[in-house]
Amino acid sequence: MKKLLLTAAAGGALALPLFAFAQDASPHAYVDANVGQSQYNLETGGVTLNSQGSDPTAYKVGVGYNFTPNFGVELGYADLGKQTNSYSFNNVMVNADLKTTSTYLAGTATAPIGDKFMVFGKLGASWNRTSGAANAGLVQVSDSGNKTGLLANVGAGYKFTDNIAATVQYDTFGHIDDDSSRASMWSVGARFTF
Repeated sequence: MKKLLLTAAAGGALALPLFAFAQDASPHAYVDANVGQSQYNLETGGVTLNSQGSDPTAYKVGVGYNFTPNFGVELGYADLGKQTNSYSFNNVMVNADLKTTSTYLAGTATAPIGDKFMVFGKLGASWNRTSGAANAGLVQVSDSGNKTGLLANVGAGYKFTDNIAATVQYDTFGHIDDDSSRASMWSVGARFTF
């Protein structure tokens, strides 16, 4: 846990050189709302499961505060949707449903490109909750658990006005279970600045 919090702090520190872009602008808050698709990379017992499920619809909302135009923090929540998987494990056909939600806290770095465009990144900790149910023939099991992961994000935006921008983002939420399963998300959305 300490390592992840230090990583989040380091992510914010990476933004410090960007202060030179615009030191005279006032701080501001924003809300990000995004919709997209998530992807689960499942692994159990050291075996990667090549699922045949479709990528589920995912949602994400974040509330951020920029201390300068280039450096800030964001607190957010993501619902990565439910993925239905079918795969072969030890020559047995398994059907499984998996759902993950994530709460995250990250340092942010933003760099403007001209007056309208921006690129940004986030680095911090994610607290992932995953639940699932699987059946193989007559055998059925269900389980849930929590896992702290490393949140990393890259994105770009276009400002329609000083207060409204369209964004495209990619997030990875790190490990979602005690094996090496991971979850990520592509999304488009809007940012509202106050």
